[in-house]
Amino acid sequence: VGKIYLVNKTENLETGNEDYFLIDYHRENVIWILGIAFLLLILLIGGMKGFRTIVSLACTISIVAFILIPSIEKGVNPLLGAVIASCLATALTMLLVAGVNIKSLASTLGTVIGVTISGLIATIVIDKAPLSGLATSESMILWGNQFYEINFKGLLAAGMIVSCLGAVMDVAISISSAILEIKVANPNYTVKELYNSGMNVGKDIMGTMTSTLVLA
Repeated sequence: VGKIYLVNKTENLETGNEDYFLIDYHRENVIWILGIAFLLLILLIGGMKGFRTIVSLACTISIVAFILIPSIEKGVNPLLGAVIASCLATALTMLLVAGVNIKSLASTLGTVIGVTISGLIATIVIDKAPLSGLATSESMILWGNQFYEINFKGLLAAGMIVSCLGAVMDVAISISSAILEIKVANPNYTVKELYNSGMNVGKDIMGTMTSTLVLA
């Protein structure tokens, strides 16, 4: 009583009888409340940078929804599409959040190189393991659909790339920002000293990021 449910209706074409099945709870209102609260907190804490963060998030989702997925449907190699989409999303995110500066350039290059190497490793592992990319009922349904000719191994690799993109960008901007602050605080630091500092920061991040990715 008092709950709203999602209901599925099926109709028997021969008899005209209708059957109804409960699918799940209707949770849309709660999701909207959580989503709006999340956005308000970003704006409250981050101010204008928080607003740019929201815009960059919308751009990233749009790139995946309107560029990556349609390109896969049209037969483009999913891994190649994922790498290109990741590069676009990274460049837009860094420019919007960090602005047009050397920090954005370093972060973007670091992310793009990292994602590209990850794509190559994923391709080798999927081929040698081997993995089919047909581990879910949804993929089996798509596999049986003659309308789409989808490269499921490539799709699996693309999923790996897109899912870890946020973590890679996080590491890239964290290290770039830290090194820039060091350079500002001590302009006499040489490139070698800055590189060593960056490696030390990266090693610390690597310890926690490994757990983050494995647990995710």
